[in-house]
Amino acid sequence: MKKNKKWFSLSSVYQIALFFSSLYILWRVLFTIPSVSQPLTFALGILLLGIELVGLIEFMVNFKIMSNKKNYPLPSIPEDPALFPDVDVFIATYNEDERLLYKTISGCKRMLYPDKSKVHIYLCDDGRRVTAKELAESMGIGYFTRDNNEGAKAGNLNNALRQTSSPIIVTFDADMIPHSSFLMKTVPYFIDAKLRNEGKDKSEQIPLGFLQTPQTFYNWDLFQYHLYAEQDVANEQDYFYREIEVAKTNSNSVIYGGSNTLITREALDSVGGFYTKAITEDFATGLLIERNGFVSLAISEPLASGLAPEDLPSLIQQRIRWGRGVVNVLYQINLFFTSRFSFVQKINYWTSIQYWFSPFSRFFYILIPIISGLLDISVVRTPLWVALLFWIPMYVADSWAIRRLSSNIRTSLWTNLYETIMFPFLIGPIFLEFIGISLKKFKVTKKGIESAEHFQWK
Repeated sequence: MKKNKKWFSLSSVYQIALFFSSLYILWRVLFTIPSVSQPLTFALGILLLGIELVGLIEFMVNFKIMSNKKNYPLPSIPEDPALFPDVDVFIATYNEDERLLYKTISGCKRMLYPDKSKVHIYLCDDGRRVTAKELAESMGIGYFTRDNNEGAKAGNLNNALRQTSSPIIVTFDADMIPHSSFLMKTVPYFIDAKLRNEGKDKSEQIPLGFLQTPQTFYNWDLFQYHLYAEQDVANEQDYFYREIEVAKTNSNSVIYGGSNTLITREALDSVGGFYTKAITEDFATGLLIERNGFVSLAISEPLASGLAPEDLPSLIQQRIRWGRGVVNVLYQINLFFTSRFSFVQKINYWTSIQYWFSPFSRFFYILIPIISGLLDISVVRTPLWVALLFWIPMYVADSWAIRRLSSNIRTSLWTNLYETIMFPFLIGPIFLEFIGISLKKFKVTKKGIESAEHFQWK
């Protein structure tokens, strides 16, 4: 007897969800809008409907992206060790504890490779610490530092880039420990791309610019840990790295995540190195590499593990930096009014940017009913039982579609819970960034914090 038999194809699930969502929106438009004779009520009703329409469009676009997802199996590993290129491994650090760095360096040194002398590991220390230098020397790896912190993490990596020469660069955050198989399960993609391009004209070559592997974690994230839900809830970033990123490969719009990534020196040289004008240097650098005609690739197999933020302030600080950085890229790089990105790439990039505007939708979803109750006005002109008649089937169908789409990693319940918890902290900083008040400096997310507290209502 077969287990986990799926009675409906993914396409059928989508059609069912789209039908009930469209039916709900049609009912909202035709029968629930308040009269224009009540300006405030009408305005709030239209605003609420608009937010729901945006949500439906976002769902449709994401489904289209995800439904085309396919995995890219590891190419055959060449028998000739001479085909494996030299690799420079950059471990970026600022103020992380040396015990944490020791684990990451140890993981890097244990990575398998046909000729280990071709793997060059460097600790890139922007904290100018004697103890970090001594650690690097004692473990037999290279050490780079500089006199200032200009360009933040991007400047730190560029400093290392100028002092090395290998054709492939691997970037790791200070807490990310690679599996021993990391290089053997990634470098062959670059070898295969090079062999495929041999003998072809430049215009016919498809150069692989960077390969993104998932960022996974060896500790539970805040929601798993504090709600005793380790076995029931996936890590909050799993859906992005193991599902969305892989799907974006089809449109050459993979997002460079900053760690657990391989990038060719050729691709970095073509864009002038790591981008220094944005606090999300990884996101911007990846966009520029793809704009220059290089191909990006994401694989779903986790090949390195790190530390997820261990307290709420650290999580908030990290997300604010990511959100502001991504929004700021809109002002730094011409994404939408250029022919250098395809239409499909632009749509994919927009979904990544639009995600950081979701706190505004969440804010109005909560605010409008409160105003409605306080002023005793009805922004949705309908009896409750009728609203439930249209809303419940839509919610059930959409939840079903999200589960199927994300291989059961993502659920509507946990998505709503997470976004509701985070939006009060994100909405102000994201708004400031959107109107041009940029974050000039940022704090590195704290890692390695030990806490005796488990369940927390906060």
